[in-house]
Amino acid sequence: MAVLPPPSVSKRYRGRSGPLFGLDRENTRVLLLLLLTSVTGAVDAASYLGLGQVFTANMTGNVAIIGFAAGGAALPLLNSAIALGAFIVGTIAAGRIVRRCDITATWPRQLTVCVGITFAMLLSVFLLWVTQPRAPAPHVIAPLLAFAMGVQGAATKKLSVADLPTTVVTSTLTGLGADSRLAGGTSVRWRRRAGAVVALLAGALAGAGLFQLREAFALVPGLAALAIVLTASRLLPDRELSQDLRSGEVVSPGTGSAPGRHAS
Repeated sequence: MAVLPPPSVSKRYRGRSGPLFGLDRENTRVLLLLLLTSVTGAVDAASYLGLGQVFTANMTGNVAIIGFAAGGAALPLLNSAIALGAFIVGTIAAGRIVRRCDITATWPRQLTVCVGITFAMLLSVFLLWVTQPRAPAPHVIAPLLAFAMGVQGAATKKLSVADLPTTVVTSTLTGLGADSRLAGGTSVRWRRRAGAVVALLAGALAGAGLFQLREAFALVPGLAALAIVLTASRLLPDRELSQDLRSGEVVSPGTGSAPGRHAS
C-alpha cells in the first residue's frame, strides 16, 4: 500500500531528466563533493598562510603541528589546539543535524543546511578579514574556519561516498596507489580518487594565488564552490520529492490513483 504524491509534485519530478545535468545520483554526489573538497584547499591556504601556520580543515596536519610544538619546535601549539577543538565541535553540531536525514535522496535537505552554515561562517570570516587593515588574531579567526570545516566534514560523511571525505585526501591517495594496476589491483574508482586530489590542489592553488593579492581573498574560491553547491542542491528533483513526502509515505510509480488515496 502506498500514498501517491500530489500531481504538482509528480509533474515537477517528471520534468527533470536526472538528479543534475542528466547525471545519476552517485555521480551527482561525486561532483558536489569534489567541489566541497576544493573548499578545503582554499580554506587551508587562507589559514596556513595568513594565520600563522594553522590548519583549519586538515586536522591531520594540526595534530602533527601540536606534536611538533610540544616537542619544542617554534610552531603555533595553542592556536592549532584551538582550531582542533573547534573542528570537533563543528562535527558534533553537524552530526546532530544530519542524524535523521534521508540518505536515499541525492542530496538531503539537512546536508544543504550544513553547507549553508559553512558558507555563512566563511563569508563572515571573509567580511571580517577583508575590512581590517591587518589579519585578525588567529585565535579569533581560526576556530571559526575550523568549526565551519568540521560541519562540512561531518555532514558529507553521512552520504558514505567512498574516497570523498572532502577535508582530507590521505586515505584517497592510499587507495589510489594500493588499488592501482601497478600494485596488481583494478584501479577501482581511480578517476574519483584522482579528482579529489586535483580538487584539493586546485582549491589550494587558487587560494594561495589570491592570497598574494589580498590575504582575505584566499577564501574566495571556497566561497564560490560553496555557492555553486548550494545553488545546485536547489535543482535536484528528488530533493523536492523527498521534502513534499516528508511524512513518510512511499511513492508508488506507474499507478493512476488519485492524490492522497491509497493504491494497492
